[in-house]
Amino acid sequence: MLHMSSASQTLAEDEGLVDDVQAHYLRPRTSKRMPRRFICFDTEADRATIATGEVQTFSRAVASFTLRRADSGHKPATYWSTFDEGPDELWEWIAEKAAVNETLTVFAHNVQYDALLSDAVGNLKALGWTMTALRAQPKGTNP
Repeated sequence: MLHMSSASQTLAEDEGLVDDVQAHYLRPRTSKRMPRRFICFDTEADRATIATGEVQTFSRAVASFTLRRADSGHKPATYWSTFDEGPDELWEWIAEKAAVNETLTVFAHNVQYDALLSDAVGNLKALGWTMTALRAQPKGTNP
């Protein structure tokens, strides 16, 4: 999961993890808060066998953007989009959904694979984002 805050347009340091941030365990949820603005996406790859193994390149992605209104009496609005032109198209779309002074939470089906295949770090840097923290951890593991 990536947390994007457009107020300072920040994400994660270089292409690795920030070493000075202490690891922590998630505690059981005590509130019913959910992100107000979030994106879920999944990528697909084209695969080619070469002499040394296999190469996977970005083929397409599907993403949904959900906006929950502040007044809980309304259903959230969800917008779907597909991306066949390349990963830069996906990350431009995601970056467009960031709003000033609001957090945008981005989930991926398999965050490590999907971020790597779509070149999340490279594309966000190209769009002017500054990386300060990135946390990508497989589900069901502890730090």
